[in-house]
Amino acid sequence: PHMAPIPVSAAFAALSMLVVAWFGWYTHRIPLVSNGITEAQDHLRARHLSREILRDNPGLATELAIGRPDVPRTYDDGGLLDVNNVAERELAKLTPIGPVLAKSIVATRNRVNGFDSLDDLERLMKIVPQHFDSISDRLIFRSYEGSEQLEH
Repeated sequence: PHMAPIPVSAAFAALSMLVVAWFGWYTHRIPLVSNGITEAQDHLRARHLSREILRDNPGLATELAIGRPDVPRTYDDGGLLDVNNVAERELAKLTPIGPVLAKSIVATRNRVNGFDSLDDLERLMKIVPQHFDSISDRLIFRSYEGSEQLEH
């Protein structure tokens, strides 16, 4: 029994297909970016766009629940937090705030009908300005809606 030789082009084609199949399998197993840079850039872009929506179309911002991770929503605002209206538990999740300060912020917010700005919050709470530096780009201060809607 004599076997006919396999043409070189057929062998090369078969080997090429194996290499392509292996490469496709292998590249799907490794993350394209493993250091989180792309995700962080996406959050920054989402925050920037959300701030533009807040400025230019407050009604749309309300509809999208910008700054309100405590209510059902599908829009990604990049992690913004509306200090004047978000639930206490959401404020407490932020490292520089925590549960004790969150409770105090909510009590003061309810007493003064919301804060005008980060400076206002720091002044009324007697907190050093640098305390919120690590999260200041995530905080927004929309019009206070009242304490009755805050326990979603």
